[in-house]
Amino acid sequence: MLGLLLAACTAVPDLSGGRRSVVAIDGEAPVGEPWIQFDRDDLSGSTGCNSFRASYDYADGQLSVGPIAATKRFCRTDLARQESRVFEILGSDLTVRAGSGLLLESESGSLRLANQ
Repeated sequence: MLGLLLAACTAVPDLSGGRRSVVAIDGEAPVGEPWIQFDRDDLSGSTGCNSFRASYDYADGQLSVGPIAATKRFCRTDLARQESRVFEILGSDLTVRAGSGLLLESESGSLRLANQ
């Protein structure tokens, strides 16, 4: 029984599930409506201003995002700052944790994504 409980606590979170709203960036509510979607080979999303796409590798709860390609629309200052933070966080080695949504966490910061 204890083995089953430990296995449940250490299960690798599933990234699939469609579009997930970003509900917190470094613990703070985001501006606009940023989101991320993980597909089989890549991820896509919106920072609240620009759209983006990147490849990723995910194994054993560790996420590594490849180079990010993004549209280049002009963003309000608050959205531009948010976009920089999102890209900085996604550009670092991330640990993925499940809970109330997904937490993507690194030394650079964190993104909390809603459950679908």
